[in-house]
Amino acid sequence: MQRWWHILLTHSIFVSLCAGALCVQSFHLMNVPVNWHLCLSIGCFTLGGYNLYWMISTFHFSARSLLQVFFNQPLHTTLFFLGTIAGIGFILPYPNAYPWLFATVVAGCMYALPLFISHSGISLRVPGAVKTILLAVVWAIATVWVPLSANEFSWALIPLLFLRFSFIFMLNIIFDVGDAANDKQLNVRSLVTDNPIQRIHFWMGITICMYALAVVCFVWLSLEVLTGVFLLLLLWPVVVLYKKAFSKQLYHFYYLYTDGLMLCSAVATYLAGIA
Repeated sequence: MQRWWHILLTHSIFVSLCAGALCVQSFHLMNVPVNWHLCLSIGCFTLGGYNLYWMISTFHFSARSLLQVFFNQPLHTTLFFLGTIAGIGFILPYPNAYPWLFATVVAGCMYALPLFISHSGISLRVPGAVKTILLAVVWAIATVWVPLSANEFSWALIPLLFLRFSFIFMLNIIFDVGDAANDKQLNVRSLVTDNPIQRIHFWMGITICMYALAVVCFVWLSLEVLTGVFLLLLLWPVVVLYKKAFSKQLYHFYYLYTDGLMLCSAVATYLAGIA
């Protein structure tokens, strides 16, 4: 148990770093000054949200109440409260971000809702794709709309949103492929458990096309060509990891390599911007 706590806690911190990096990337791609307070806020909220969802999952797969789970997982509970309180502190001076933060919370609650409902014995016949889509929506709003809420609207925001959504959606598919066997055993619906392999390939292909089209539109509107090339090159490791996900992989394949693409994406576009 201690080993898994270490893995999950380490992953939650790493994912929070990735979320903050994507926020910074949004500023760089839009060519506006970075608001570090909003980037830190999203990183902290990600830390809190990750640990909260882990505790909700524990509640779902156990006979304990949610309150018992909170008391029995002190480290996760502490990180949840610390992340949430710090996130509120950083975002408090920016009221323009409140509506988008609220939208992120609502989408996140919808993502976690099936765990609460099924625990009470009620089964929601929600297509597995909804879970994958909702998570990508949460990340797109949190790492694009929230940090850029204080800036004037630009049409370049539209391809950036589609870019971020499709990028996260591709990573979600990789995670769903890796979790397929476990999800089937636990009767958890996902995009992969609900569809045959050929349809999963179709979903991935469509998302890759959406990502590439978003990059092209972004370049046409305002993005530097070199940065667009770097963004398109990220499709290569995505495809490699997607293929490898169909064979058994260790936890770090997903927690470090797959999620690590978010960090790599942010670093790559930053380097392209100063080249």
